[in-house]
Order: sequence, then structure tokens, then C-alpha cells
Amino acid sequence: WSWPCTSEGQKKTSTCMLPLHIPEPKWLADPTHRTKVVGKRFFDLLKKGKKFSTITKADCLRMKKYYGYFLKQNRDKSIDEMYHTSFAPLEHLFDCHDYCGTWCKRKQQLARERGETT
Repeated sequence: WSWPCTSEGQKKTSTCMLPLHIPEPKWLADPTHRTKVVGKRFFDLLKKGKKFSTITKADCLRMKKYYGYFLKQNRDKSIDEMYHTSFAPLEHLFDCHDYCGTWCKRKQQLARERGETT
């Protein structure tokens, strides 16, 4: 491991700030791994018990699945686009599909029902 050094060879002091020339990250990491990592946090809430959270095992499994769909569908989009659609997994759990994409079968079903009744 080589530390950033001054021209004299001394270790630079850390400012805990990234330089401005670092580009926006590309989301090329394994989306399945990200899904597992985020899903674990939902199950951690479950383990804390009913006094801390009312989340159920079914909620954990659904959130993990919805997050995986969201991530795989949006991994090539910009940070701003991902921010807008990042509400989809949680809102989908409560039957609100305003942020859902093409992965959402319920949104498609609701659109068909609205088309048939109007």
C-alpha cells in the first residue's frame, strides 16, 4: 500500500475530502451482491424484534426482491435518474407504483384495469 506523499517523500496529511477530478461512479459492481447486502439490513431489522420495527419476514423478502429488480433495471442510469426511481422498492411494498418501472407487473395490471373501465 503506498500512501500519498509530498515531493519530499513525507506522508500527506488527510483532509478526508475527495479531489474534484474523481469521476461519478459507474455502477458496474455485481447487482446480486448489492441486493444481498441491502437485504441483510432488512433482516437485521427483523431480528431486533417488534419493539423496534414492525417489519415481517415476508416484508424483508419482498423488499430484497424489489430492490434487486430496481437495481438491475437502473444500473446503467445516472445518479439523478436512480435517485428518482430509488423510491420504487419501498413504495411498491405499499401498493404505490408511481416510481415503478417495467419490472412491476402490478403497475401493468392497474394500467390495463384503468384502460378497461374508462
